[in-house]
Amino acid sequence: MPTQGTPLFEDLENGGLEVSLKYLYADDAYWEKYELACKHLMWLRTTLISQLINSFIALHWEYYAECAELDAKARGLSVQDFFDECCNFEAELTPYIKERPTFKPSPLDSIIDCETSSAYRRRVRTIRIGRANGALLRMVSVVDRASLTVVVSRVLRWHFDRYWEKLYVPQIRAAEAKSFRRLFSKTQE
Repeated sequence: MPTQGTPLFEDLENGGLEVSLKYLYADDAYWEKYELACKHLMWLRTTLISQLINSFIALHWEYYAECAELDAKARGLSVQDFFDECCNFEAELTPYIKERPTFKPSPLDSIIDCETSSAYRRRVRTIRIGRANGALLRMVSVVDRASLTVVVSRVLRWHFDRYWEKLYVPQIRAAEAKSFRRLFSKTQE
C-alpha cells in the first residue's frame, strides 16, 4: 500500500488500481450504517468502499462513458490515451484545447454534501478498484468538479440512501432473528 511519500496510485499486477484516499466525509448517521455493514455483513472496511464505488459506476456506466468520450475530444486526446490518463490519479489531466463539455446532470447532483469538518472526516487510506471503474471514477470527479474525497463521500451517501433499507437492514435483521428470510422494516413489507 502507498505510504507517506509514495505515489497516490499504483498499477497492480492484476490490472487494477490502488488509489490513495486518506479519508472521506460522512456524518454520524451514514458512518453508523457503514460500520454496521462492515460488522454484520463482514465487509472489510476498504473493500466495502470499493464495492460502493463499483455499484455506483455499474449503474451509471453509460452516462460516465459518454462524458469521458466528450471530455477526451475536448482535450484533443484519443479515448484510449484519455483512459490511461484517468487511471493515473496522481497526474493532472491534459488541459482542454476546446471548451469544457457541458454534461447532462450528474447522478450525484441531488446528493447533499456532508460538512467537511474534522468531526466528519473518516480514515480510509487506499481503495482498490479495476482500471475501467477507476477511469470512470476519475470522470465522476471531472463531471462533478470535485475532489476524489468529495466524490467518494457523495457515493457513500448515494449508496446508503438507495440500498440501506432494501438490502442491508433485511440481512442484519434476518441474522439477528436467526431467520432464513430477509426481514424488512414495516414500511418495506
